[in-house]
Amino acid sequence: FTSSRFNKNGKSTPFLNKLYEATLSNDSLHNITLLDVSQDGLLHQGVLAFGPDKSYMFLTRWSYETGKKHSGIYFSRFNNGKWTDPIAVPALTDQQYNFQQPSVTSDGQHLLFASDKSGGYGGYDLYVAELKKDLSVGKITNLGEKVNTAFDEVAPIYQDTIQSLVFATNGRVGMGSYDLFVSKGPWGQLSTAQNMGYPINFFKNRQRQFLLIYQSFSSKSFC
Repeated sequence: FTSSRFNKNGKSTPFLNKLYEATLSNDSLHNITLLDVSQDGLLHQGVLAFGPDKSYMFLTRWSYETGKKHSGIYFSRFNNGKWTDPIAVPALTDQQYNFQQPSVTSDGQHLLFASDKSGGYGGYDLYVAELKKDLSVGKITNLGEKVNTAFDEVAPIYQDTIQSLVFATNGRVGMGSYDLFVSKGPWGQLSTAQNMGYPINFFKNRQRQFLLIYQSFSSKSFC
C-alpha cells in the first residue's frame, strides 16, 4: 500500500507517498515496513501492480511542479532478494500527459492503466496495453465509449476468470462521485458499463468502495 506516514526514525519527508508492505494474519495487518524500492527527492510512489508470479511490478510515480501533478508508470524486477531501481516505461511516461494506476491481468498478458493523453474521450480514460514476453509494452488500446466518458475513469482491475472489468468513474449516473462500475466480456467486446449498485455504492464513505473491490478481486494482496 502507499502512505505518506512518518517512518519510525522520524526522518521521512512529510506528505511524501511511499510504498509499504504488511503481513496479513487473522484478518489483521502486522509488521508494516517500508518496501525496499529506491525513491529519489520529492518523487511520490503510489499504486502498484505485481505480475502473476510476483517477480516484477509496475508502479505509479509522480511529482508536483508549480502546483501541477505529473505522473508516469515505472517498472521494477525482484532480483537477488531486492527490487531493482524503477525505470520509466517509455510508452507510459510523457511530460505532456499523465499515466497512472497500473493493473496487470492475472494471465500476465495485459496491463490496464488510466491516462489523460490525447485522443481519448476526455479527462482520464482507461486503456489496455499488450505485454510482450520481455514485459515491454506493445499495442495500446482505448477501452472505448462503453467504458470511457468525457469525464474521469480510474482504478481499473480486470478478472480474467469471470471476464469482468471493474473501475471507478465520475462520468456516469450514480449515487455520487466515483461510483464503481462493471463492464463484462473479453477484450474488444466489453459491454456497456453498469453501476454496481448498493451496497457497493452508496452516498457516504467512498473509501469503503475501493476497499471492497480490492478485497473481492485481490484477497491475498493489497495495493
